[in-house]
Amino acid sequence: MSRSVLRVAVLFLGGTACAQKVPLPQVAQRSAELTTLTASGSPSFHLDATVTSGGESGMDGTIEEYWVSPTKWRRKIRTPGFSQTTIVNGDVHYEKDEGDYYPASLHVLAEALLQPMSDPLLQMLGQSRVKLDFNRGMLKSNICDANQVRTGVPPAVNAIMLSVCFAGDSQAVSSITGPGYDVVFKDRQEFGKLLVAMDVISGASPETKWEAKLNDLSPLTEIDETLFAAPENTPETRRLQVVLASEEEARQLFKKLPDPDWPAVHQGRTSGVVTVYVSTDATGRVREAWPLSSDNLEIGAAACAQMLNWNLGTRNPAEKYYQFETYFTFAFPTPVAGAKAK
Repeated sequence: MSRSVLRVAVLFLGGTACAQKVPLPQVAQRSAELTTLTASGSPSFHLDATVTSGGESGMDGTIEEYWVSPTKWRRKIRTPGFSQTTIVNGDVHYEKDEGDYYPASLHVLAEALLQPMSDPLLQMLGQSRVKLDFNRGMLKSNICDANQVRTGVPPAVNAIMLSVCFAGDSQAVSSITGPGYDVVFKDRQEFGKLLVAMDVISGASPETKWEAKLNDLSPLTEIDETLFAAPENTPETRRLQVVLASEEEARQLFKKLPDPDWPAVHQGRTSGVVTVYVSTDATGRVREAWPLSSDNLEIGAAACAQMLNWNLGTRNPAEKYYQFETYFTFAFPTPVAGAKAK
């Protein structure tokens, strides 16, 4: 499974209130070197983790990885609703998917276990001019930088928080919060020259939360070649890809997107904007929706409930097998519930 990012439009160009010392691109690169298990040249390992879901009972499972190099590894994700076996051995790439939907926070979790600082995130942070202060005597505190993502089409324009925090003592990433990627890293332990989080949590709410706790992370001293014997070379069109698109790109693809029906509200603002994150299955059906930012909590919940009934369209059979993730911003006008009744 690969997660394609079509465009990254957000730069960390803001600043923090504290004195500035270490350039953010330098901190991000050091964090990647400290925390990435699957970097080229890293030692071989076996990883086994138990995963639990906060959104639905009975969805607990496991993630297991045998890793030798970027061109030789095997991964098995097992949950009651979705399972995936991937074997990469040289030019051979085998993939078997079971289940009709790969939950959004689960595939984020599977990636974050192995590479907390994703390549797109490193690219973003590499363009930043911010400097972070790691010399304030607060070694046990997190040092963070935050900025806002501007999204939407006028007059429906919104701002979404995007932040990254690093541990003050090591500069290892401790949390990332942004559209479609909300992860917390806990219980860092040494593994060779690396600092690996033994507890990783993804998801912005209890309904979307997935958590992985490592049962085993050990060097792979003996290579069992049978583990990397692939039954076939799966065509690329049959490999599941999760495509993350900006709102601008999504609206170009879905030009006839309807506005939700706005209900009367009992409290809070009666006009404003709401931005909802959506994740579809391979048929285009929206399987998950949650508010990223809303000027009224009732409106945010109502928008998500309605969008779960949407289908953004079936894919072209000639295209790759993919799930689609993006976010949409809407302007809402609505009356107060009592006023509407009168």
